[in-house]
Amino acid sequence: RPSQSLIRSTCLCCLNRYVSFCILFFFQAEDGIRDYDVTGVQTCALPICVLAVTGDVTVGEDLARLATAATRRFGQIDILIPAAGIARVAPLAEIDASQVDEQLRVNFLGTLNTIREFVQHLNRNASVICISGRMRDGCGLGAFNATKAAVAALARSLAVELAPRRIRVNCIAPGPTDTPMWHKLGVSPKHIEQLLSAIKGRLKTAELGTPQDVAEVALFLASEAAGHVTGQEIVVDGGLNT
Repeated sequence: RPSQSLIRSTCLCCLNRYVSFCILFFFQAEDGIRDYDVTGVQTCALPICVLAVTGDVTVGEDLARLATAATRRFGQIDILIPAAGIARVAPLAEIDASQVDEQLRVNFLGTLNTIREFVQHLNRNASVICISGRMRDGCGLGAFNATKAAVAALARSLAVELAPRRIRVNCIAPGPTDTPMWHKLGVSPKHIEQLLSAIKGRLKTAELGTPQDVAEVALFLASEAAGHVTGQEIVVDGGLNT
């Protein structure tokens, strides 16, 4: 369920800069470990360790297994990025309860429960980076936008709650980004093509963002350079909402 390209770019970006290990959590039914190729990072000066675990963020037992495997292998955690997310396009009159529930469970509860599972394993001065979103004008994305707004609100609240441990909690709000998620919205390829064409026409950059654009912001928020940044939502949307 996580965006493959977004997670891969963030992993590569961190590993190639200063992070000594990375933990990847996969949705087994959709994503194969082979699709998350982390080759190319061996040039990093620090030792490379990548732990891949299959599971589902909507299943508590899977998250508990992930936390156990991660801490057993690496100890305490410095950076946590709960990035699982899905979108289902449906106008208000057509959306059904199962679609709303699915997005709520993955996007919001998946984020909340991942942080809850790992919070006791976070080091002092750790960084938690949530993924909210900026698709406000997306027709049929009302439920998706609501779950992402909930993620942003959660991050602001946790920034206050975890401040005594000097754990920073921030959000990245990607706008239209070139990831495979567009083709998993449940609508026809023609509709997707028309939607993307309309969106590109409104972007100040004239092009969709890339996973690397988001990864660079995540790297900043994870670093000491962002040591005084918490409770914030950084928008990466090519000026769409400007």
